[in-house]
Amino acid sequence: MRVGKVIVAAGLVWALSLGLVVRAENDGRGRTSDDRGRTLDARLSRVLREHRFSGRVESELEDRLGRRVDQDLANLGRLLWFDNVHSLHRDNTCGGCHSPSNGFGDTQSIAIGIDSNGVVGPNRMGPRNQRRSPLVINTAFYPKLMWNGRFFANSIDPGGLGDPFRNNFGFTFPNPEGGTLSYHDHLLQAQAFIPPTETVEVAGFTGISADPSMSSFHIFDDGHGLPLPDPDASGFRNEPIRQKAVEVLNATPGYRLAFGRVFPEIRRGAPIMFDHFARAIAEFEFTLVFADAPIDRFARGREDAMTDAEKRGALVFFGEGKCVTCHAVKGKSNEMFSDFQNHVAGIPQLAPA
Repeated sequence: MRVGKVIVAAGLVWALSLGLVVRAENDGRGRTSDDRGRTLDARLSRVLREHRFSGRVESELEDRLGRRVDQDLANLGRLLWFDNVHSLHRDNTCGGCHSPSNGFGDTQSIAIGIDSNGVVGPNRMGPRNQRRSPLVINTAFYPKLMWNGRFFANSIDPGGLGDPFRNNFGFTFPNPEGGTLSYHDHLLQAQAFIPPTETVEVAGFTGISADPSMSSFHIFDDGHGLPLPDPDASGFRNEPIRQKAVEVLNATPGYRLAFGRVFPEIRRGAPIMFDHFARAIAEFEFTLVFADAPIDRFARGREDAMTDAEKRGALVFFGEGKCVTCHAVKGKSNEMFSDFQNHVAGIPQLAPA
């Protein structure tokens, strides 16, 4: 907290006996700068309480999980994050699009997945996807994932936000998964089933011929990596791709050992399943929770964590500016500064939806 001139004395008599004149800055209305600072702190503290903003979301992760984060499993997930072993195309990883050098977000305005030049950073080159890869930081608290919110925890209230830490109402994904991944404990564990199946991100198009009926953006056989398997009875390739990915993991002695150290059933000879892969990736993502901004520290009682200008800005944000209407923190928004709804923001379409 920045205040004006403050002189601390043991008492008025002591100060006057030394001939000192104690004078604080006055705002013209009889309030000193110290008074104004205390008033500002009190106002902001009250507003944060009204919005149930505690600043403690980072420390609440394990309480919400109902267990400690498994560091051995998270380390396995970190290894998988930066390895293309689960990529049938053999040239992209989770870290290729969600780079630690950029807050585990995209280094590109529009993502580059397969057929890149192998560079992670601003010099990455290759065919573009349709959107920028979202940040991974703090997604453990997101009730919806992806820009269009297509992966989400269901709510008892129609249109409401669900709880990513609870599967009691299930998780919803587009077809072919639908609600079949709802047996997972957390939304991130279910979400980890999807990226390896995405052709433009990780799986590639090897073995698929161009469709002459499509005028543009057609899929093609680029001859890289492993051929995509044929669709199953659902008409989709998602599950066959996942099965092929775990075949590669099971054929890799180092990963048999690594998974065996974490999962007793694999150590006893059971095969690596995609569930194991998904749990490892999600556990690593649980370690990427960072919510210790100045406003978090202020909410926890550190009044000096923010400048007066920042505090006044926060009051506008939570008050007359109504920023918090969309950048919500209360309830199922989990202090993530989003209402997790889709809004028309006046941005033109840059690529096919």
